[in-house]
Amino acid sequence: MKQPTLAQEHPASYVLREWAHWRGKDNQKLLRSWTSHPQLGRAALEALTELNVGSGDEILIELWRKHAAEKKDAFVYHQVAAIGGDQAKRAALELFRKSGASPLHEIGCGGV
Repeated sequence: MKQPTLAQEHPASYVLREWAHWRGKDNQKLLRSWTSHPQLGRAALEALTELNVGSGDEILIELWRKHAAEKKDAFVYHQVAAIGGDQAKRAALELFRKSGASPLHEIGCGGV
């Protein structure tokens, strides 16, 4: 039986987050540049978000908004909310409303 590769065992965001964590905070600039990559873009955003939870990073909020608009993916409100701060709360609420999810769906009770 063939052994799974690291990419199959762990999502790309995990690999990128661990890379940035162990290589140092300075490498987040490179990680930010990868957010526009066609295949790694979302994974890079997720990794940056995990590294910057609670930071209120306004640039990261805008990167998520751009991703949501370009990819027609409004289901990113939970990542935006994790960034923290008032601007992130407003952006997360805006994206939540655009997603069409109901509050019942969000807490796992059904809904649309």
